[in-house]
Amino acid sequence: MIEAAVRGATGGEQERLCEEGEALRRRLAEIDSITRNLLDTLSTADRQAVERRVVELESERAAIEERLGSIDRVRRTAKEARAIASRVRGFVERLPRVMASAPPSRPADRHAALRSCIVAADYDHAAGRTRVEFRAVPTAAAADGQGPTETVEVPIP
Repeated sequence: MIEAAVRGATGGEQERLCEEGEALRRRLAEIDSITRNLLDTLSTADRQAVERRVVELESERAAIEERLGSIDRVRRTAKEARAIASRVRGFVERLPRVMASAPPSRPADRHAALRSCIVAADYDHAAGRTRVEFRAVPTAAAADGQGPTETVEVPIP
């Protein structure tokens, strides 16, 4: 379900970026061909016009290469998002087994699993609430071992 959501959010964009990248690479090949032809036909009389055109083509080449770099970064980011989603799914699938199979004599296994999700918990008896700060991505799944956190307050009657 997590991976499907990530694919759904990035799938169409990834396809569009692939198509754009291919079109940009074709244009780079055209620029190379035009530049070679211009330089091959260079004569003294044409020199200034050809030099202007080469400068224009080099400027276009630089813009295309910058856009291709941007496309590659977005594609890498989407790939990283899919990898995180896969690690989260694996963690979530294993969590019930870990919680159920840890023997009562070894609560540390359960605590370790919970610590990978929960950053802090605070019970305020006077206010009648519990505040829990948890990781949006469990440390077992987060690429940096940390990830963003969120806080939830639960009223206790």
